[in-house]
This record gives sequence, C-alpha cells and structure tokens, in this order.
Amino acid sequence: MFFCWSGRLPLLLLPLVLLYLFPSALGSPSAFCVRHDQQNEIRPCRHLQSRGHKPTAENKIHIDFKCYASDAEECHKANATFIAAGELISAVLEFKTPIYVNATYLPFCEKLGECSTTKGIRAIGQAYPAVSYLMTDRTDNTTRMYPQAILKQYTYIPIRPQWYSYDMNAQFNSDVAWYFANDTYPITQHQTDLLRTTIHEFLHGLGFVSSWNADLHERLLPYFPSLTNFLTPKSLIPPNELAAMSKNLQDSQGAQPFWGFVEFPFDKLLVHNGQPLTNITHALNSWYGGNVLFGSILDMVNAWYASDVRASAENVYKMGTTPRDVAIVINSTTLWVETSLVPFAGGSSFSHVDLELYQSSADYLMVYDASPGVDIATLTRLYSHGPIGPKLIQTLIGLGYVVRGHPLPKRPYLSYWNPPEELVGTTTNPSPPVRVFSDGPAQWPTTKETAVRSGASGLVLPYKLICGPIMALLLAVWTAI
Repeated sequence: MFFCWSGRLPLLLLPLVLLYLFPSALGSPSAFCVRHDQQNEIRPCRHLQSRGHKPTAENKIHIDFKCYASDAEECHKANATFIAAGELISAVLEFKTPIYVNATYLPFCEKLGECSTTKGIRAIGQAYPAVSYLMTDRTDNTTRMYPQAILKQYTYIPIRPQWYSYDMNAQFNSDVAWYFANDTYPITQHQTDLLRTTIHEFLHGLGFVSSWNADLHERLLPYFPSLTNFLTPKSLIPPNELAAMSKNLQDSQGAQPFWGFVEFPFDKLLVHNGQPLTNITHALNSWYGGNVLFGSILDMVNAWYASDVRASAENVYKMGTTPRDVAIVINSTTLWVETSLVPFAGGSSFSHVDLELYQSSADYLMVYDASPGVDIATLTRLYSHGPIGPKLIQTLIGLGYVVRGHPLPKRPYLSYWNPPEELVGTTTNPSPPVRVFSDGPAQWPTTKETAVRSGASGLVLPYKLICGPIMALLLAVWTAI
C-alpha cells in the first residue's frame, strides 16, 4: 500500500524490513524477520542452510508478473517491458544468484483508491527490497540492513538463509499513459517511458536506497514544536521486544525504548567533506549506548535535546538540504546525491542523484524527476553507455555487485548480527532501570496533534514533489500528471 499520506505513522510501522539472526545453543543461527508484505510483523524465518546449492547458470532478473489491467494486450506489453528491463540490467550486472521480482501492474484508482492527483501529480510506480538481513560489517564494525538481492551475491557466506521467494516487490500504475518497450511508434509528449521507469525502480530494489530520514524528528516534534530539524538512520526494533514496548512505541505512551540506528549498504558510500556519514551513525549510536529505556516520551525528548549527538543529527539535515553537499565517493569516482530539496524529502533526498547536475548526462537514470515524452532509445542515442551510466556502475560495484567488464568488487566481511541479551524492554531484559529527564522543553500537546510523516524515495513528473507511502522503505515513487 502506498498513498500520499497526511498523518503520523506509529513507530511500530517504521520502515524496517529486517532479518534478525541469533546463534542457538548448538551454534547454528536461527532467524526472525520483519517483512513489508506482511505489514512489518515479526515472524520466524525459514531455517538456514549450509552453502552447497549452486546458483543457476542463467544470471538474470526473473519476473513474476501479475496484471489487473482490463486490456489483455496492455498486460502483454507491460510484461514484455518488465522482462526487457531485467535483460538490460542483467547485461550490465553479472548476477551470481538470480534476482526474483514480484511485479504487479494494476489500476491504482480502482485497486488502491489512489484516484485524485495533488497539484497535477499522482503516483505511478514503486519498487523496494522485499526483505533485508541485519549483518555486521567487520571492516568498520557497523551493522547494516542488507537487501536480499545484494546478500545473495555474496557467495562466500558459509551459512546462508533459505532465500525468500522474492528479492523485491514492484507495482506500476496502469492508469498512466505508458510508452511500452515494444511499441513501434515514437513516444508522444503525453506518454511516460515504462522501460526507463522500470529500470530505475529495479535499481532501488537492488539497493540504491538510503536509510537517512526524519522519522525520529517527526515523532518527537509534537512534544517540542520548535525542535530543530534533524536526520538519523532507521531506528532498530529488535524481534524479541516485549508486547508492552511494541504498544508503547505505537501510541507514544508509557516507557520508551531506544535501541540504536541502522544503515543500508548504500549509506556506507555517502561522504561529506571527505568524511563518511557512517561516522555520524556511530556517534548517534553512542547516545546512551544505543540501549536505554526512557520513562516517557517527554523524557526521551528532553534527553535528546540535552544530548551531545543532537548537533550531529542537525548537521546531517543541513547536508541533506544543501546542494552538492553529500556524494557517493568510490576511489576516483564522485556521484553527487540529491540534496537540493527543501525540506528534506525522505527517500528522494540522498536516494537519488543530483537532478540539476545529472539530468542531462550519462548518469541520468537515478534523478528523481523524469519528463514525459523521452524514452530510453532517445537517451541512448545521446549517451552511448545506455541507461546505467559510468558513475552509477561504480556505485553498483561499491554495493557489491559484479559488473561485466569491470574489476571484481571489494566486498566486506559480513557476519550475522547477534543482538545483545541486555537490550532493554526485550524478553532477555524485561525489567531494566528507567531513565527520567524532567528538566527540559518537552510538554504534552494541548490537543491530539499528529505530525506529517514524509517517506518515499520519489521521482516526479514534472514537479519536484514527493509522495510518502504507508510502507515507506524508501520506495521509488514516480509521479505523473
């Protein structure tokens, strides 16, 4: 489900799609998952298996296609376009293990109730990782959410999960005037190129996505309306949290736990003035050791306001709203990410490349704005690299993908994250001390106010406006008139 959302989501529904892995008494991991397609519920995952199953020789993106358009020919053309997108990506990336996409082509108005437009804009599509795994990167001692599509390529991992059926979910709006890959006539000014859209979305599903967001700021804002804007990575929610903690997080009543923040692999590549943003993640996770139970939401607000780390989070917001202030840096390659949107647009900012700099360049694909009337064929005549430009290729190598004709990626050593037994408010530490901070600016709202939650990774046509999905794991949402 993904609509332009005007209300606050409970913290329980923070867009964390994680796989939590624990060692059992026998030394082999067991697993717990939170998945998008099951409303972020934490459930036991499938058993792990030792390495031994060889990936298929056919390294490509497989499409499981479902169509709800009324025209059978339109369904056929959409499916052919999705397949063409997979083939184009597979011609660049050498997948050691195939990628499986759960792709749906449907009328958003009829099926999802997404009928009206806002300022001439409507959502036209999205794609996102179906499941991610919490892995600790031993090269910088950082725990990150690894989308399944990336982790499947790390064939050296000795004990692997039994992979979920799909690596990513993708939906596209059949109400849009699409130009399909097998159309024989030139694209018109009123059509949007589905092939370009699909490749863009699939790359988000493959891991071109940042965890930095304003969710915590929006959660604390009702209790301190003048709280300065700040950004953090996604908040960690352990699978063995107590039911009471889950409820408290959902309604902001009672004791409030904090368990730290987690990045995506993409975030490891982000640099500001020569310093990785991961350094700031480490600093933010030092806030009460990433493991504290506050007596109330007011105590949490007061503690945050008085903390040393608040300035770092506020500085990231300034970076995220200052043009060309954050870049993907890999060796000699610099790819500036989108930081010109004000206010910060969760999912479009950081999770796309700079519009002004790259819209008319070989690295046009991952800008957040795409004008109708331009198709891949036209762009390929201008930029011979094809839709996946040279700087984007280096980014994909940095994420750990093998790119044909390029040196192999330098992948980090990963191990399954082991949650500490002392995590507060969990089954292993159900009665920890409660921290109270009565001195500070936080107050209970005089009315039952809610804060607007931003969220999706967005690409818009032609306006610079972002729609936030209900399940906002930095979804790639394109919009069109």
